[in-house]
Amino acid sequence: MKTAPAARDKKTPSPRPATGRSRASRLTPEARKAQLLETAIRVFAEEGIGHSNHSQIASRAGVSLPSVFAYFPTHEDLTRAVLQEVSRFMLKELVEATQQGTGSAQASIENTLIGFADMIDHPQHRNYARVWFDWSTAIRENTWPLYLEHHIKVLKVFETTIRRGKAAGEVPKSVNEKDAAWVLVGVGHMIAHMKFAGETKLRIARTIDQLVRSYFHA
Repeated sequence: MKTAPAARDKKTPSPRPATGRSRASRLTPEARKAQLLETAIRVFAEEGIGHSNHSQIASRAGVSLPSVFAYFPTHEDLTRAVLQEVSRFMLKELVEATQQGTGSAQASIENTLIGFADMIDHPQHRNYARVWFDWSTAIRENTWPLYLEHHIKVLKVFETTIRRGKAAGEVPKSVNEKDAAWVLVGVGHMIAHMKFAGETKLRIARTIDQLVRSYFHA
């Protein structure tokens, strides 16, 4: 009596090899662009304006390289988008926000400068400060005009505050608002140097107060 042949085991399909990159979550075009821009700001802050590229952003965001090019076709487009967002954030969320209110001109300007110091410590906002610092010293043909455009907008806000202080009798009439604005906006670089050198918040606040007070009451 013949025995039936043993049934062959069905082979279990082998899993596909990992590609090394998880598929990016599906987002709306607006949300994807915002995600890529946020990632780009982080890359620009870490690598520098002149050393950042589409490949780094694609890798950090977990998307394909063509996806980044779809939203930012050239390096110039990418750089402009990053710098415009940094300018918008610093102007709207920092300078204009801290210049509002009925406080004295000195207090308003000190609030802006201290706010900038706090911005460097903020885990989500410090990248904006780092890109700004790099941008403000990158005297290149393609980025310098954009910085001057941003800088003039900030100067005008400070000039308005100083004029308000002069009208209220808080700032001496002899103070030229344009000259003072240049000096006080320039304090931002000193603050950045102090922060990156590890100086304390108390010392930075005291230095800001002494500089602004001495300039307004010389």
